[in-house]
Amino acid sequence: DGSIKKIEPTVSASQDVIIYESIKVHPLQTLLPWDPISKPVYSIFLKATGGTAKVSTFGLGTFKVHAVDAHIPTFNGSGQVSIQPVVDLEILPDEVEVEINSTLILPLAMYGYLPDNKPRMFSNCSEVSIIVDIDEIQKFVYQKDSSSLVKPSACRNIHLKCMSRGFNRIRVRYERDDASLKKAVVVACYRKLKVIHPVGEAVIALGSSLDIVLEGGPQPWPRCQTHFVNLYPEHESIDMSILRNDSDISDIHKVNAFCKNYGEGMFTIKVGNKPCETNQHPSVNEALIRIFCAVPESLVLRPILPGIQGKKCPVSSDNKIAIHSAENLDLELVVKDGFGREFHNISSLDISWYLSDSSLAHLSSNTGIKTKIMRSKDVNFKTRYYQQLQPYGTEGLLKVTASIVGYKQNLNNIDEIIYDEKFTTINSSLNFVLVEEAEVEPKKCQFSIVLQVKLLHLETSTLLMVYLNITKGSGFFQVEANDPTKADVVYNSATHQIEITPLETGTVTITINDLCLGIVHQSVAEIQIYGLSAIVVDVLDKVELGKTIIASVEVLNEDKQKIPASIFSVMNLQASSVSNIVSIK
Repeated sequence: DGSIKKIEPTVSASQDVIIYESIKVHPLQTLLPWDPISKPVYSIFLKATGGTAKVSTFGLGTFKVHAVDAHIPTFNGSGQVSIQPVVDLEILPDEVEVEINSTLILPLAMYGYLPDNKPRMFSNCSEVSIIVDIDEIQKFVYQKDSSSLVKPSACRNIHLKCMSRGFNRIRVRYERDDASLKKAVVVACYRKLKVIHPVGEAVIALGSSLDIVLEGGPQPWPRCQTHFVNLYPEHESIDMSILRNDSDISDIHKVNAFCKNYGEGMFTIKVGNKPCETNQHPSVNEALIRIFCAVPESLVLRPILPGIQGKKCPVSSDNKIAIHSAENLDLELVVKDGFGREFHNISSLDISWYLSDSSLAHLSSNTGIKTKIMRSKDVNFKTRYYQQLQPYGTEGLLKVTASIVGYKQNLNNIDEIIYDEKFTTINSSLNFVLVEEAEVEPKKCQFSIVLQVKLLHLETSTLLMVYLNITKGSGFFQVEANDPTKADVVYNSATHQIEITPLETGTVTITINDLCLGIVHQSVAEIQIYGLSAIVVDVLDKVELGKTIIASVEVLNEDKQKIPASIFSVMNLQASSVSNIVSIK
């Protein structure tokens, strides 16, 4: 009758149900490029998730990979693999600036069509044959066999090693019979930004300024007015300003520092480009500049002596320096602060000079200092501060004194309170001996070397040593013989003599290096060393008993020439008799 009746007792049943996630194969679609030239072989890694975690994979179907749960076959999933020709390529926006000796990585994307004619980037295009061309003078080298982590937005990387500063246009080409694809990008190689003068820190006198020189950093990007050089922070005692770089291709930067008052500051300079269409991820370099506006504490006068390469002028025990009496001499000033740091600019200091004997020399300027700027590759580097001593050509003793007496008057843009502070005078002196060039006597000599012999009962012995006298000059000499095998040559500083010990026959030429005057005296003396070939005695063979006769003696060298009697005394000739019936005097 359609009514519902309750069953007594109640009947019930239960069933356990396990719920699994559906099986999925990742990635769902894999697109790989076909290249008829390289005919690439790919290793594809597909991941199956879900089900009971017991999965069997089997066979490649028609671009399908299936995963079936081994426990419950109704759980399954599939992924599609498609191999297609390359239809397009793209160099993706990324960093295009890199430091020298670093590697620039350009991400590359290549595209193909899915079976439904939708374009898509290939999952992996590292095996496709591409051509990388570098235009103009190569600043980069293509590293074909390098590898690195590929970003998800790309399918391969192009590695370029930065070798030298500048720009290159990089062209990436893909060629096959029915297609030619190419893309280009501009890349840049730059030097790391660093301070090259002064290195480390700059020490400046109050009222003086200094150009800090830096090199490196990204260069201005072509066709983009985005380059910048920024400097911060500001300082109450130091004025800092960036000097204009007139060249678009130079990576030299200058910052002017001016000391208004005592103090120190640390400044940061940043160099780089702002983003633009062809450089969307620009690089920025920075460097630190440390400035000290310090108080002078010490002064050193340093003579710029003419030198001989590899040789140094010794300092005498009385601290007197020998200089040429007729040659100009530069005296460099080196000023340091209380921490021993050398000042890089002292142009604001008031410096006075004093000469002990104005009849011997004068200074190019009685007050102040002269400057000489050292340059390298069209860049001003260290400024040298000096005075020039100009002797009159007379020998004598001269004392030169320099004194820092304070700051110059009427300096601009400084704190006027410094003129009210007491300044302790700083002095430095040098003692000079003004001398003429060295001279040697005698200039030509002939000497005989005699080994122990007996000829006609006249005994001779070896000549041991001869002497040359050096007059004038600095007194600090180094002597050299053109042939050391023929004679030992030594300079005796106590006697100012050259001591020569003959060793073999021949000719020896003596050269003198004046270490303090920086003069090389070539061939100042020529020594001829002869061996003896004969001693000839001429005497009567008969004489009356009790009478005296005279015997003449001649000594011949190897050329049969007579050796002058004037040097017999140093030859130590001795006469002797083999009989007692005569006596020899």
